[in-house]
Amino acid sequence: MSEDNNKKKSRMDELDEFWDISSLVPRKNVSSYRKPSIDTSTAQISAAPSVKDQKSEEQSTVIKRYVNPLHYEQKKIRREAFESTESYYPENSLLHKVTLKKRKSEYQLYEEFLADAIRYKDADASECEFAPYYSYVPQYNQLSRAQLDYYLWWRKCFREGTLIKIDYSYILLYIFELINLGERQDVRLAQEQLSEIWNVYHREYAALASKLATWICDFSLIHRLPAPENIRHSVGRRVPALKEFYLHMPKGDYEGCARSLIKYATEYDYKTSKFAKEPNIAIFDKHIFGAMLVAVKFYSKDGALLSELASEDSKLVRNAFEGALCVSEQRFEVEVKYCSFSRSNELRYILGDIVKYSENKIRTYLGVKSKLSVYSVGGELQKAIDAYFETALFSQPKPSHKKEEKHEYDVLYDLPRTEFSLDRAKQIEEASWGVTKDLISAFEAESLSPEPEPEPIPDPVAESDTGDATLREALGEYLAFAEALKRRDGDACRRLAAEKSKMLDGVVDEINEIAVEIIGDVLIEEGDDGFEILDCYRDLI
Repeated sequence: MSEDNNKKKSRMDELDEFWDISSLVPRKNVSSYRKPSIDTSTAQISAAPSVKDQKSEEQSTVIKRYVNPLHYEQKKIRREAFESTESYYPENSLLHKVTLKKRKSEYQLYEEFLADAIRYKDADASECEFAPYYSYVPQYNQLSRAQLDYYLWWRKCFREGTLIKIDYSYILLYIFELINLGERQDVRLAQEQLSEIWNVYHREYAALASKLATWICDFSLIHRLPAPENIRHSVGRRVPALKEFYLHMPKGDYEGCARSLIKYATEYDYKTSKFAKEPNIAIFDKHIFGAMLVAVKFYSKDGALLSELASEDSKLVRNAFEGALCVSEQRFEVEVKYCSFSRSNELRYILGDIVKYSENKIRTYLGVKSKLSVYSVGGELQKAIDAYFETALFSQPKPSHKKEEKHEYDVLYDLPRTEFSLDRAKQIEEASWGVTKDLISAFEAESLSPEPEPEPIPDPVAESDTGDATLREALGEYLAFAEALKRRDGDACRRLAAEKSKMLDGVVDEINEIAVEIIGDVLIEEGDDGFEILDCYRDLI
């Protein structure tokens, strides 16, 4: 009986050991520290150590700092990270030196995409039904047969200048195709296509505006192309860095400099003014350019364009086509030394005020009473611009616009032509004297009647309207849109515009026309993040 109990106990011990996790963990070697005992009764005090012994003791206790050996190889590794380096000096540009460093890659990236792009770059297409497509990184191998057919059909239509229904991913796929084909295509035509994509779709797809503006810049720098001529001037406001690429600045060409500043670098676009329309648009174009030319010469000394505004060169280093699908052979590091005008908004406000001041002069010439607010034009610059307008505009007679041709039905309203008759003139005079006598007798009879009680004078305080109340009332059905824009509620703005069956820019134009009538200035401008209400007028909404 005792043997059975012993067997059961041993069996239970084995089961307990099976579940003992600590037995599986390796044991630590624990070293015990024992404080040495000192016999104070027999201890002797030794002599103080020498200075030499102290130095050796201090040196022996200094802990050496660990240094990563890769730190010393960092510069060498960086040099070896590039296959080749080449530099060039752009002409007629604020960019003074561009250095392209071809990145070394151990792997062939997106080679299948490049092979597909080469295969389909000249493929023809025929009309087909729309096939939806969505992808974060669109590639040809993701497309079904129907999606590929529709992509080729949309691409053909776009190249011919016809716009059809399209998804954002198709647009990205075409952009990636143009970027990565490189010199296997006509690079100037590819640059023009990229610019046209920006022109057409940058407002509808806000995420595309800044990215594509930067990719166009990278594509142009890599292939040594100047800024595209077909791109809209608002691209300068959307590109996050290196805005100067889009500014055409020929050396010594004051006129070219003035045109570029008006097109890309001004805060205010005079063509949005309701007064810069036919038949006066020619006056605006001519004299705002003339005033800007005066300002360019004023700020340029010794033949150096805008030398009084520019500072020393800035430097920008970035990887080309960041955020885009990029094959190995198009992976570059771009280094640019340039004259920076975009590090602050100061220049844009100065140039914008020059344009506004010039428009005020033209408004005065046309007899328009409302004026734009100007803050940055004064002193010698103001005198120079005033002298220009006195000579070029105010000394000239006001333009006489041709009368509109009459329609056939207008002849029915013309007075009949008759020859002069002295007898007929006497009859008219006698008839007029008769009417005069009748009027005199009527007034005399009215003066004998009792005068009515005077109406109470209204309270001017109670009936006066403030400027903001007038503007809010004038906006009417557009007030909700303006309030949503003030809150920067883009979804509400798009919904309200859709309810009126209009695009966003169409609603903005309507509101700006109303604002110019009431306050003499536009209320909404296009900023880096889309349309926004001017800070100085936000309190009016």
